[in-house]
Amino acid sequence: MSALAAGAASAAVLGSAAIEGGGSQVEVIPEVGARVRSLRLAGRQWLWHDPDRPVIAGEVGASFRDIGERGGWDECFPSIAPGRVPEWVKGSGGRALGDHGDCWTQAPSLTLATDVAGHRASCTWRAREMGWRLTRTITARPDGVVRCDYEAETRGPAKLPFVWGVHAPLELSARTVVELPEGARVRVIAQSGIDLGPPSTEHRWPLLRVGDKLRDLSRPWSVAKRYAVTLIVDLSATRVAVREGRHRLTVRGELGGTSVARVVVNRGALAPPSAARGWWPWAAVRAPQFVSVTPMLGAPESLADALGDWKGAQWLEPGVPRRWWTEWSGEERDDMAE
Repeated sequence: MSALAAGAASAAVLGSAAIEGGGSQVEVIPEVGARVRSLRLAGRQWLWHDPDRPVIAGEVGASFRDIGERGGWDECFPSIAPGRVPEWVKGSGGRALGDHGDCWTQAPSLTLATDVAGHRASCTWRAREMGWRLTRTITARPDGVVRCDYEAETRGPAKLPFVWGVHAPLELSARTVVELPEGARVRVIAQSGIDLGPPSTEHRWPLLRVGDKLRDLSRPWSVAKRYAVTLIVDLSATRVAVREGRHRLTVRGELGGTSVARVVVNRGALAPPSAARGWWPWAAVRAPQFVSVTPMLGAPESLADALGDWKGAQWLEPGVPRRWWTEWSGEERDDMAE
């Protein structure tokens, strides 16, 4: 297990902090919502990001559309899609919610520590107006597993609704395979360049109907030459995986709530930001190609929708912390190569 390392900041490019353990490495940029810029597991760097366009100090506070296209893992809380808390919610009704939530707009507190369990990077975000606090502690363990422990609480007098998710874009290629439970229910949240039916249409993983044909979304590269889609997939247990050749990334956890996965595929397509049921956090200058497959707590991306027909919002009780965790692990095996 190697020692903690701190990245140096230049006059323009924001600095970073890294923790390592068991051959794994996690690099965090504190000033942009503690974004995880790099995640190295089992010899592979998994997160997609644009190495030619680092986030610089002058861009802090810009829109997610301006910064989000650089790539990296962002925490999304208390919502993922932008909007407002419904007026009927006591204590927070009418509050505006940012694109990809409100965490990335902050520079949270950051604490680095180490003990026998591994090296840790702990970040805490606070929302003064809505009264919530979120802490994420990433531990790079000696066995190479990267564990994320979360604690959320509200200090206001009323219950607070939320949806939590992670936007963690991975490289997309012809060898990418998404591993989710066969036959799981799939609901479409946003789409561009592909017709999976109206928002009420349901599919079963991995064969989704596109017009009069069935397409295998477990191999997203071959579905269409140019498209983008966001899906919610039901899970029987909190486990998702993505395979790239002989490498596999697995995310498992215990969320203590709904078991769903958020699947985002961008095969170089863009949807208008003003679309009624969908938005895309990347600009048209360069159309990236990536896939993000992560567990969610609550569903869908919009807190208003989660409190509405979906009935999928989660709640924080005043003075009662809510805790959950995920573990990210990698493996490399020749028998997985294609």
